[in-house]
Amino acid sequence: MRLARSLPDLVTLWSPPPPSGDTTEWIAAVVSAQREPHVVLRGLWPHKTILGARPPATTPRVKITRLGLPRVNQPPSPPNEDTDLATAFGTRYISTPLPKFPLDAVRYTDASVARVGAMGNVATGAVFRELPHVQPRDSGDRILFHFTSQAPNSNLAELATIRACLEDSAVNVIATDSLASMRQIRGYLLWPSRYHRHPCRLLLRDISNIIRARQGPLTVLKVKAHSGQLGNEWSDWHAMQARLQAHTSRVIHVAAPERNAWLYVRDERAGPDVSLAGLGKPLQRLCDTAHRMGNCNQDGVYFSAYSAVAHTTHPSSHAFLSSGRSSWGERRLAIRYRAGLIYNNKLARRYGRSASGDCPLCGLPDSQTHMLGGCQHPVMHSIYCKRHNEAARLILNFYMNSGLPVVPVQAHIGRADSSHILQHLPDIPPGCDHRHDRPDITLYDGTAHLVEVKFGQDTRLEDKLPGIYHTLRATRALVAARLRATAEIRP
Repeated sequence: MRLARSLPDLVTLWSPPPPSGDTTEWIAAVVSAQREPHVVLRGLWPHKTILGARPPATTPRVKITRLGLPRVNQPPSPPNEDTDLATAFGTRYISTPLPKFPLDAVRYTDASVARVGAMGNVATGAVFRELPHVQPRDSGDRILFHFTSQAPNSNLAELATIRACLEDSAVNVIATDSLASMRQIRGYLLWPSRYHRHPCRLLLRDISNIIRARQGPLTVLKVKAHSGQLGNEWSDWHAMQARLQAHTSRVIHVAAPERNAWLYVRDERAGPDVSLAGLGKPLQRLCDTAHRMGNCNQDGVYFSAYSAVAHTTHPSSHAFLSSGRSSWGERRLAIRYRAGLIYNNKLARRYGRSASGDCPLCGLPDSQTHMLGGCQHPVMHSIYCKRHNEAARLILNFYMNSGLPVVPVQAHIGRADSSHILQHLPDIPPGCDHRHDRPDITLYDGTAHLVEVKFGQDTRLEDKLPGIYHTLRATRALVAARLRATAEIRP
């Protein structure tokens, strides 16, 4: 039988004569030799259509991109996950890996911490090496740790296991699933003084001394835990067996740490250092003593200014403190601005670091308000205009997508090609020309709303209002006359 006989420019698939009563349904995708689209052929064909004799030599070669197995009445048996690794781990299983290091040169380390009855937490570790003629269950070095005056945890156990592995000078490659241990070892090798109060300092010091005393190179690899990597899985199994079969493990004593915590709070009254168990409530209880919370200067201009406007400001003025859209740097900049801590030439002159308190760009008196919105330099002016236009576009975009019966009739917030929402909006309000002052946005919902976006100090934003009303007074009258509606100015 010849398939695709009536379809031009397609390769053909031949099959031998079908035996009587031996038919099965197949699905085959036949690829065109000249065209890109695939043609899927489906039908009842002999069982040996694909596996039968080859077609004549003059027949073009066939390329099957998808082939469905024949349908059977009995469902297939479930795969055995203990033996079928490809089924158990799916796409994570690599059938023919290309190892970078010899298999017997890699030492896999893993640790385990579990609670055992009245004994509390028990820490164990294991070092596994894949040997060609040794069963995996017999090629692991099991370790049972005894931590002196210290509750074991996974970080201590992982580092203690790596240190035990490094005691063998023949080890050149170590594979671990603890990324924290790798970062701590690297950090101690580069900046040992930063780990002066670290609970794992002694272990890190021993590991770094062994590494520095080595004659040859050492490679530490990161493997993904519980992902089907055989070496890591066997080391994890041996670490568990070290706890279940303690008689097969060797005991290693880990010395008491110099400190039990990394973070400490020191009292001003020259008392002993108090260890900090966490960054939540323990820090909240101790921060008053360490940082003199509640002792701020209440006579300063910033404290008095914000105290005067705190009960009248809109909640949106403080929304940046809890908004997920504001980055940490943006929140920090806003808080520093409110406290008058943004560095400028005015402060530099006060601290004796500059001979002049003027702006180095435009020559006007410098301040944080001048820096954020008053500099006359062309580059700074372009930055202010971009910030202003982006804020106004957020407002316009909100009204266009809110579903409210509001129609934008004018926008003066950038070039028309800078945003798709400005392509069909005129730059001049209705009834006005280039001689008149233009608002940022004009909205119409039966009433014309002239929207003006301004930047200023959040303690004295009302200082901007008289200028806005005076500037747009004539524009408001012209827009109201043209639209035959009431016009309002919305700062």
